[in-house]
Amino acid sequence: MYNCSQKQYRKQKDPDTYDGKHAEWPDYICHFEQVALWNQWSEYEMASQLAMCLRGIAQRALSELSRDDLSNYGRLKFSLTQRFCPPERETAYRCEFRNRRRRRDESVSNYGYSLKRLAAHAFPTIPLNIRESLIIEQYISGLANPELKRHVQFSHPTTLDRAISLALELKLFEGSQISPVIKKPQDEDLISPICTSINVNEKVDQNCSQSSIFTKLVEGMQEVQKSMMESLQGVQKVYGDYVAKTK
Repeated sequence: MYNCSQKQYRKQKDPDTYDGKHAEWPDYICHFEQVALWNQWSEYEMASQLAMCLRGIAQRALSELSRDDLSNYGRLKFSLTQRFCPPERETAYRCEFRNRRRRRDESVSNYGYSLKRLAAHAFPTIPLNIRESLIIEQYISGLANPELKRHVQFSHPTTLDRAISLALELKLFEGSQISPVIKKPQDEDLISPICTSINVNEKVDQNCSQSSIFTKLVEGMQEVQKSMMESLQGVQKVYGDYVAKTK
């Protein structure tokens, strides 16, 4: 009686749609089954709802199934799993998982959680504790920095979150040890002001020298002019005396 009233008054949730492109099938079916559990759907309701949630190429896959398969959730799920996540694909995921390394611009946390998602596709049927051990082992193996790898490995983490925390701990410690770099003055930095001062003084001396030369030229011209005037006056005097005598 309690379950019936609970189902009657519980607000229903709508599952996301699936088109076979923008989400991994294991992730989607996990989401769908959680919504079905909340909505308390029966097996028949789950089959009908799953079929109605399909879009695109996933929806076209329904045309290949019989009516009995479409109304049976177990058969429908199996058929879609074979189509969008066949067992053969697990081999490819495992190969990718074993070769996964932390990229140069990738944070230690993003690297760890990316491994975790990949492991879910590579090892979907193994127990979670064994999968966690595989993830930790690959996480440590994929750390390129030898010191970082040793720090995490020798701390013997038992969970991925702990391994990520250890890696972050060392990264933060290394960051705090970096002191600001003080630029040492170069020889040219010291010489440059001196050279600038010398150039200025040379320009001043040059200007002063040019000014004194000009002054001397003016004074010389004045002396020549004065001498010419005196000579002219002398000529005029001689000429005047000569004229006076001839009279």
